[in-house]
Amino acid sequence: MTKTKYRFALTGMIFSLLVAFSANAFAQAKTYNEEITVVAPFDPIIPDAFKISHNPAINDSISSVPVMSYSIAPRVADVKPVIEQLPAVKLVAEPLTKLYRNYARAGVGNYTSLYGELFISSLRSKQYLASLHLKHQSAAGKFDGYGSPVNSRNEAELSGTKYYSQHTLTGKAFYYRDGLHLYGFKQSEFGDTIKKDDIRQRYFTAGGEANFSSNYKSDDKLNHAFALSYYHIAGLDGNKENNIRFSTTLDKQVDLFNIDTKQVVGLTGGYEFLNQQDSLGHFNTNLVLINPFIKAQINEYSLMAGFKMNISADSVTKAHLYPVAEARLELLPGALKVFAGIGGGMERTSLRGISGQNAYISSVMPWNYVFDKFRVYGGVQSNINRSLNFNAMVSNSTYENYPFFCY
Repeated sequence: MTKTKYRFALTGMIFSLLVAFSANAFAQAKTYNEEITVVAPFDPIIPDAFKISHNPAINDSISSVPVMSYSIAPRVADVKPVIEQLPAVKLVAEPLTKLYRNYARAGVGNYTSLYGELFISSLRSKQYLASLHLKHQSAAGKFDGYGSPVNSRNEAELSGTKYYSQHTLTGKAFYYRDGLHLYGFKQSEFGDTIKKDDIRQRYFTAGGEANFSSNYKSDDKLNHAFALSYYHIAGLDGNKENNIRFSTTLDKQVDLFNIDTKQVVGLTGGYEFLNQQDSLGHFNTNLVLINPFIKAQINEYSLMAGFKMNISADSVTKAHLYPVAEARLELLPGALKVFAGIGGGMERTSLRGISGQNAYISSVMPWNYVFDKFRVYGGVQSNINRSLNFNAMVSNSTYENYPFFCY
């Protein structure tokens, strides 16, 4: 304990002496100020820096390129073009032709021939049209030594049309009277046994028809037309005929073959009931028509193909099938076309059809079906200018049970 205190006392004395000596020496040092002025141009120069002449790099002997895989999912861009309807071109209005309600014609010819015709019609209208047509034509000639050839024809037709926004309704009522004498014999061979009234013949025809059809402006709608008709014809010899007919046509534009232009698919159908009576009895006949078709136009080519099925039903029922096809080629746009086709069909011999061709027929007729087994045709259609057109067609048909007139 005593030794430790001694050591601390000695260390303190030495430290005090050193401090005192340092203070004395600092107090004895001389203090003074020095100022140096340098007169010369100042040229500051920054010495060049020494840059490292090599770039840092990692020396790695092993390098790997990652394998990248890509997958592209195809996606159809759903682009719906919106086509705005173009306004109609406004042309300079042409003056409308003046219409007249009444129009009459009359004439006189050889063999005491008389002619008269009258037309009565409503004026121009966007809602309806009504008309009346009357006609008379007769001849009272004389052939020496033969029977009297006096004949006449009278016609009366009343028709009307109603216009709707997208449809048209038409109707017609008619009455025809054909009077004649069977003059094709020598009077001297029969003497006075045949009088004028004995060779007289009359045909009375009355009936009506109606038609309802669409007139859409858009091409993607179902176009349709329906027709219904009836007529009754009778002669003086007890031959009579009643006919009821219904027909329809449906067609629509479709895109079956994915070509530039659309195609037209349609169907024509019909039903006909025919009641015929003469001195031998009466006959009832039913006829059904089914005619599907398709039309297509590719550039200057137009094609139509289908078939026609006729079904006849009286004592037995039979179906007959006929091919229908037509091709057209436009050689000169809007000016010249050529066409060719095949077809066929069947119909019933009728009193109205035969008497319309030749009124001097027997009162007893063979009522048969007329078959057009195969028909081939071809022709030319031209539109040379506004005032000149030229059309020509030739055809060849093979018929069965076709009626002939004989003397």
